[in-house]
Amino acid sequence: MYDVRVRWAACLLAAVLCAGCKRSSTPTEPSPGPPPASCSTPLSVGFRVVQLGGLNVGVWYPTTDKEAAIQYTATAPGMVARNGAVNRCASFPLVIFSHGFGGCGIQSLFLTEEIARRGYIVAAPDHADAQCSVTGSGVPRPLELDQSFLTPETWTDQTQAGRRGDVDRTITGMQSSADFGAALTPGRVGAVGHSLGGYTVLGVAGGWSSWQDGRITAALALSPYVAPFVVQNRVGSIRVPVMYQGAQLDIGITPTLGPAFRASNSPKYYAELMLGNHFIWTNLECSGKTGTDCVRSDATARYIVDYGGAFLDRYLKGDAGPLQSLNGAGLASYQAVP
Repeated sequence: MYDVRVRWAACLLAAVLCAGCKRSSTPTEPSPGPPPASCSTPLSVGFRVVQLGGLNVGVWYPTTDKEAAIQYTATAPGMVARNGAVNRCASFPLVIFSHGFGGCGIQSLFLTEEIARRGYIVAAPDHADAQCSVTGSGVPRPLELDQSFLTPETWTDQTQAGRRGDVDRTITGMQSSADFGAALTPGRVGAVGHSLGGYTVLGVAGGWSSWQDGRITAALALSPYVAPFVVQNRVGSIRVPVMYQGAQLDIGITPTLGPAFRASNSPKYYAELMLGNHFIWTNLECSGKTGTDCVRSDATARYIVDYGGAFLDRYLKGDAGPLQSLNGAGLASYQAVP
């Protein structure tokens, strides 16, 4: 049965295209404490596109400038200060977002915008398989379906290794950036990824030893393609706090998350959303709405942000309050092993 579920997961993942395009050791924790009054959340959010190591990277960040309407794509509006000044009221943890197979850095705007609004600097590179772009340009091209998704037992640290390099270049580029480097909280880097992006962030969190990036201090995996790590007994090599998110109708991926959760080291969390499918973590959940409006009006988007944001607060800011206040209400399932 498990093999069947893995193959379901692989089949579904291989069909994922850009949803945003048109068409146990716990790390040493930072000292918790209230932010300065000028940093009270929600913060205004800026957005700009930067080049880091040859990658197009979308960056959302707290800003002192006024937000205005923006069209990332024809169907994906937002409210941000385009190229606004970086807020210097405090330092902010860095969060890397890795998109799904055939997606791009702007595929999950309600999440990337709202995480920044809660006091993070979020950097999302376009990987080589991107079918859209953080620049808002680009024409979708034929995407060859990778049959290896059907055989996760054949995956190695060489599979999709270019994504590991992208994460490395993005972190290094952000930390050395003249605009953002001084605004980052030292030693606090979170990795968030959807689908194949979930595979990516779990890989750099230790799923593949050769991928492990010691700068990563927490991993948030959204319907991740975790099958290679499960079938090859690599999940136990991930030794940073992890939260998995799945959904009841995400029949291709979510059934693999139970084995992944059980094999994970603590701290570990599992949040399963009601009904939703594989695409609830993308712009398809919020089509035509800004991220703020979507999170306000759409319960699924709100739970994704609330649980994911609370997890990041706990392990990147040392603020346990938000996560302790969540008890699984509104979810199909919730498990926490702090």
